[in-house]
Amino acid sequence: MASLKRTLSAPRTGSCTQRELKLKQPAALNAGQKGLKVLIGGRLGRHPRLAQEVAHLVSERKAALLPERCIRLYQQQGSGEERFAAMLQRLGIDNVIETLTSGS
Repeated sequence: MASLKRTLSAPRTGSCTQRELKLKQPAALNAGQKGLKVLIGGRLGRHPRLAQEVAHLVSERKAALLPERCIRLYQQQGSGEERFAAMLQRLGIDNVIETLTSGS
């Protein structure tokens, strides 16, 4: 219980700790550029996993293409009732990212 109190007593700014704010600060704010960061493969539950970055600082148009590509990849490579995150793990996240971003 003591370790939980230490975690919860971290300095807070709004709903995030100062450390979280520093980690979440997008590169676009630092470089003065505009764009979207696209993540895939995150999941909750018994075996949680953080999402992986697929694209960084892409236009809205390019970002809008990625969900369709994910669905197409899942239709081609998914097996049975396999979840998307499990398929990513089986195929390898680097291979999936390369497949999704090739030709964009």
